[in-house]
Amino acid sequence: MNWNFRRIVRYFIVELKPAYVMHERLTKFLGVEPEETGRVALLLAISFFMGLFLATVSVAAQSLFLSDPSLTEKYDLPKALVIGGGFGFIATGLFNLLMGRIPFRFLAISFLLLI
Repeated sequence: MNWNFRRIVRYFIVELKPAYVMHERLTKFLGVEPEETGRVALLLAISFFMGLFLATVSVAAQSLFLSDPSLTEKYDLPKALVIGGGFGFIATGLFNLLMGRIPFRFLAISFLLLI
């Protein structure tokens, strides 16, 4: 079989329809109804970018923390990670506690300023 460039392009674009096939498999895997695809796609995009943001901020914060010559990686970094994790745990619990009691807009702005 002679695989020239046109044949390869036709195979991937016309015969396989990769985006459509991937879309079908993903919606079937997640159990998404056709009318929910837009909202689910937005949720997945938000989750991806939130994870990317948190990973970036985490690396930057730890690098900045370690750049201080008075702090040591062996002793001070574990303490900082435990304190930061505890603060995150408390903030999440407080957020969940207040979520049903005060308007979401006020709650979100308050927690953005707090964090």
